[in-house]
Amino acid sequence: MYSAGIKYTNPKGKEQRQRLWTSVSPLGGAPKELTFNDFKDFSGSFYQQVGDDDKTVATFATKNLTATAAALKNKYPSCVDSEIVFKLALKLANENGEVAVASAIVECEAEVKETIMDGVKNLFGFGKKDSSEDGEDAKADATSSKSGKKSTKSTKSKKSSKTSKTSESASSSTESASGSTDAKDSKSTEAAEEPKEDVKKRELVHIPVEVVLEKAGIPPFTKEELTTSRDRLKAFAASDKARIQREEALNKLEAFTYKIRDLLENDDFVIKSTEKERTVLSEKASEASDWLYEGGLTAVKDEFKAKLKSLQDLVDPIQTRVKEFTARPEAIKNLKEVVGQTDKFLKDIYKQIDEHEEYLASSSAASSSTPTSSAPAESSTGDFDGLEDEDATEAKQEVEEELPAAATPPLYKREDLVEVEKLNTETKEWLKEMESKQDKLGATEDPVLLSSDIAAKQDKLSKVSMEIAMRGIRSFNSGTKKPKAKKSSKSKSKGKGKGKKFNVDDMDAEIFGEGIDQEELDKILDQIRKRQAEEDKKKEGETKEEEKTKETKEETKKKQGHDEL
Repeated sequence: MYSAGIKYTNPKGKEQRQRLWTSVSPLGGAPKELTFNDFKDFSGSFYQQVGDDDKTVATFATKNLTATAAALKNKYPSCVDSEIVFKLALKLANENGEVAVASAIVECEAEVKETIMDGVKNLFGFGKKDSSEDGEDAKADATSSKSGKKSTKSTKSKKSSKTSKTSESASSSTESASGSTDAKDSKSTEAAEEPKEDVKKRELVHIPVEVVLEKAGIPPFTKEELTTSRDRLKAFAASDKARIQREEALNKLEAFTYKIRDLLENDDFVIKSTEKERTVLSEKASEASDWLYEGGLTAVKDEFKAKLKSLQDLVDPIQTRVKEFTARPEAIKNLKEVVGQTDKFLKDIYKQIDEHEEYLASSSAASSSTPTSSAPAESSTGDFDGLEDEDATEAKQEVEEELPAAATPPLYKREDLVEVEKLNTETKEWLKEMESKQDKLGATEDPVLLSSDIAAKQDKLSKVSMEIAMRGIRSFNSGTKKPKAKKSSKSKSKGKGKGKKFNVDDMDAEIFGEGIDQEELDKILDQIRKRQAEEDKKKEGETKEEEKTKETKEETKKKQGHDEL
């Protein structure tokens, strides 16, 4: 923001300069009003003080000042020439701080007829001083008329009190009184019929003046010019984009011709391609290269793309053979490892299930035979229950704890393993079939066993195996324990059982049997840790939200309690 003002030439030919705003003047403030006593159309400029120089920012000119002053005189003849002035109000616009004309008028004080509205205002006491004086005169007339009526009434009462002797004289006096009353009424009627003079008052009157304000410097575009310029810019942008895309297509084609030369000298590429394929590819690459340097420089983008695609269609199948030849063995090895580990895992779990079922069967048979042989002993010693030595009881419990591993229920049931067993079998059969087909193909034929397909099979089997592992961990975490015979003393059992939180670090390969090694278990547990961390984070967020809600409710209750007090 700079200091700003106005410049113009006065009627004497002297240039006037007046500062209207400082650098700290507020935008949109009260307008600055300038008064001129000359009525010839004139022009001037607005400036901003930049350093020591005055920079013109806009120009102005009056269009009908002289004509407006003359029109004001004609409309209001009572205007005195010396009292007619031209007032120009200027302000700074709120949006950009530019100078704007708030108003431009020719003004004077003239006599104006009182309108009906002015009379209404006077009636209700909103008129000016002269109207109030007229109202006071009217009140005085009304008061005098009332006093006249009172005197007439008193005279009539005196005449009626006279005796009958003077009735004739009274009647004659009454007639004369009525005659005088008629004369008064006729006079008042004549006075009312006399025309009243128009009441005039003096007030400020004005007529607006047209002032043209133009920005200095280069004039702004018209709507048509602005539309044309935008269209040209869009055309330039489209042209630049097309040029860049064409150059990119040209560069890609040229670079691919050089790449083909390198591929034709690569050993793996030569092994996986036939002589015919290499010959055709070499010829096509030479043709494309010659075309580029002869007439292709003026070709369009689509021509470059078509040439590039024709070369890529020849190169891609051979490169796929080279890629699969390198990646397939490693992919097959990884898949076979996963299948083998799954086989061992299933075999070991089925073994655990079989052993546990055998243990349950033998335990059931033993428990069914025990009551018949020990019933008399129990009845004979029942009277001395509770008298057994405590050390002997603990020793007995320790003996009971020494149970075989088969007594521990496995983490899985047979139906849990159906899906993974089926998928593992299908994967083995698929791999065996595809390997057989691939082995029958030559080095220059397109492969049927792709590394991407092998990786997809491995991912699917790993995903199902992970789900089985998570199911076993949930079973382990749900509090699955050995039979009651494994319970130790009360003091030992207090810290175990329900409520024990699962810890991933407590897991080892023995829980899952011999079918899974520690390295694979570590991979599984890493994934489990990530998932568990996400779940803990989610629960922590829910807990914080619940605590926040609880605190809010408590504060609300406290506030309600205070309000009740």
